[in-house]
Amino acid sequence: MAAVYASITSIFGVLACLRYEQAIVLPDSQEEAASIFSLSVFAAIGVSLFTIPLIWITGPYLLDGDKYSILGRLIWLVPVSVFVYGLTLALEYWSTRNKRFTQLSIARLFSSVTSNSGMLGSGTLGYTSGSSMIFSNLAGQSVSCSLLAKSTWKIHGMLIWKNLSFQKVRDSAYRYKKFPLYNGWAGLLNIVSWQLPIFVLTGYFSPEIAGFYAFGFRIIQMPMSLIGGAVTQVFHQSASEANNNGRLPQLVETLVQKMIKISVFPTIILLLTGKDLYIFSFGENWAEAGVYTQILSIWGLVWFISGPLNTLFGVLELQEKGLKAQGVIFVSRVIALAAGILSNDARITLVLFSVSGIYAYGNYILQVLNHAGVSWKAPIRMLGSTLSQSIPFIVVIGIAKWLAVSPFIMVLVTSLVAVAYLAIHRADFSLQMELSSG
Repeated sequence: MAAVYASITSIFGVLACLRYEQAIVLPDSQEEAASIFSLSVFAAIGVSLFTIPLIWITGPYLLDGDKYSILGRLIWLVPVSVFVYGLTLALEYWSTRNKRFTQLSIARLFSSVTSNSGMLGSGTLGYTSGSSMIFSNLAGQSVSCSLLAKSTWKIHGMLIWKNLSFQKVRDSAYRYKKFPLYNGWAGLLNIVSWQLPIFVLTGYFSPEIAGFYAFGFRIIQMPMSLIGGAVTQVFHQSASEANNNGRLPQLVETLVQKMIKISVFPTIILLLTGKDLYIFSFGENWAEAGVYTQILSIWGLVWFISGPLNTLFGVLELQEKGLKAQGVIFVSRVIALAAGILSNDARITLVLFSVSGIYAYGNYILQVLNHAGVSWKAPIRMLGSTLSQSIPFIVVIGIAKWLAVSPFIMVLVTSLVAVAYLAIHRADFSLQMELSSG
């Protein structure tokens, strides 16, 4: 039930700072930014405390049934997880404002290593319950938070402390009120729509199917979040500056084109060989999770490209537009999952969910490009060019699939093809450097 716990904490966590953390990068003044940072921390404290009575009231309904016994013992960690998550968000945006991208990357790396090592170590020792995954994820988040807090206090502690006053925090809350009013609801709709499949698959199919989905989704999300998260932080800071000096359209066009270049070919690999990769890496029992990854791969590509663009609604102070766009995404997912329930087939449900995501996020990207003053034609040309460059490599993988080779041979062929592609197109993977220097 680690997936259910993660869904609950994610829903609360997205509102931990009431979205004020996104405003930290916007003001010219460091003093004003410090006040927004303090406001974000106070919001995280308040929201985490708010979850305590909420869990007390709703807990009996959330925990109905023996299959949630593990969750029942650990649900009181939710306020802790929400606070750590919120504080980490505030620290990440403060580091982004001050262009401390190396520190951010180190914190994310240690978080990932801690979390995954904890899960692997627990599995090796025979502790494979959901509780080990919950503690491992919390430990990873805590490590990241601690590293960022230590470095932030060392460098900017006095600045933040000197600007800590009720008047300044209140003024910041009013000046950037659009963030909780619009971004808050947009973020809530977004995270709820992300977690809907977990609850639907658990409630209408089985916890095992939900587990396969969660695992497959994690495999897609983890590398994309590490790369996309780092790019988003760099882009957010750069976009704030570019919007002030008239370079925003050029920056956005560069971002989208580079995101397409670095994500299309890995997506093709997952689409063609996901099941083989899972069987080889995790065993035959996880083959279904590999199929789910194949189903979700193209949707993952569109989501990855849209990720950094989310920040533009805040940079342009068009949060109401962002809320409408997230509403479309939410409604499309609800309709897709409802149709999937009627089909009584988990795979069909995920296919419908994936198709709805491709449509909704594709439309989202077009809207953001329009608001940023960028034509959709250049990204489409880049997509066509990248696909054409991938054709020789796709043919090799396709032949191996047609010959029905073993998962081991399939993984070996895929690895060699990926190395060859990376060697030829290595210049396309310099995205973060270009954005930060532009």
